[in-house]
Amino acid sequence: MTPAIDQLPDDINSLKEIIIEGFTHRDQENALLKEQIKLLQAMLYGRKTEKMQPATDNQQLRLDFGDEPVVEPEQAVPTAKETKVPVKGHSRRKGGRRPLPAEFPRVENIIDISDAEKLCECGCMKTRIGEETSEHLEHVPASWIVKVNIRPKYACRNCEGTESEGPTVAIAPVPEQIIPKSFATPSLLAFLIVSKFVDALPFYRQSNMLARNGVDLSRGTMCSWATKVAVLLKPAIELFLELIIQSPLINADETRIQVLKEVDRKAKSHSWMWVFRGGGRDRPTILFHYHQSRAGKVAENILQGYKGVIQTDGHSGYNFIEDNPNQTNAGCWAHACVFWRNPASHSDLIRPPVLVETGHLF
Repeated sequence: MTPAIDQLPDDINSLKEIIIEGFTHRDQENALLKEQIKLLQAMLYGRKTEKMQPATDNQQLRLDFGDEPVVEPEQAVPTAKETKVPVKGHSRRKGGRRPLPAEFPRVENIIDISDAEKLCECGCMKTRIGEETSEHLEHVPASWIVKVNIRPKYACRNCEGTESEGPTVAIAPVPEQIIPKSFATPSLLAFLIVSKFVDALPFYRQSNMLARNGVDLSRGTMCSWATKVAVLLKPAIELFLELIIQSPLINADETRIQVLKEVDRKAKSHSWMWVFRGGGRDRPTILFHYHQSRAGKVAENILQGYKGVIQTDGHSGYNFIEDNPNQTNAGCWAHACVFWRNPASHSDLIRPPVLVETGHLF
């Protein structure tokens, strides 16, 4: 803060020190503000990913570990004279179109010439000496089959059931269904869920696609089916969590989402999707856990009993890892670079975590 006029010293050297200190503070503040503006512009207009891109200019900062010299651009070592190095001969894969899968059914279409063209000018019929074949991929639109369950009824016309203690009419029980009292079959449910969560086709778009094929299925019905299937898949979710807990390294992160029409919550309320990845390189497993809170208790409850390394960002919700002797908090290179360039942007990071070479989750 600049002192008042009546508080300024009369000594010239002291006045110079105050002026220099003010300029230094101003320069530091301007540099920090410029860095914050760059970060905000990157968040608004930059790539929506945390993958590090190679630098195209000399402004890229680097991590200096002190074991290698820093070479300035003007002090770069000149390149040596070009030399020719012999390379052993090698084979290359021949280019061209790959063959169509052999398991696809083949439908032969014989394209023959007319009988008149088979007659030679000498008066004899030409003999077939060979053939040329070419394969073309044909698309058959999806077909829909209505599965009709017929359960015959049986009754005794002689005694009309009076001699039997059981029911008068005998009929087979109703087959078990994934969703009772619905016409959804396992194949239909698998198609709808894979199309949404793997192929990124929203239910409203699937509803329009089905309508073009004459199938009237609203997105509200599909949402209800997906919710009921998720409840039935709870044992599989517990199995995924068990595989993640057994892995030596877990990647954890959370992202903000907005859910409409939640009970006792406003439409603009923010919820969170917690993501945990583990299972190793051979069997990678990813678990998505929805919660209305970003509190650290959510991750702590899921990771309770885990022994190993947990890779996270600088969110304070993961501070519980520091209090657990069986767990090690590891950071990612992307967040470490941001923290190193501007510590104020990660003020909730208590201390820089351990860095590992696995990279970031996303």
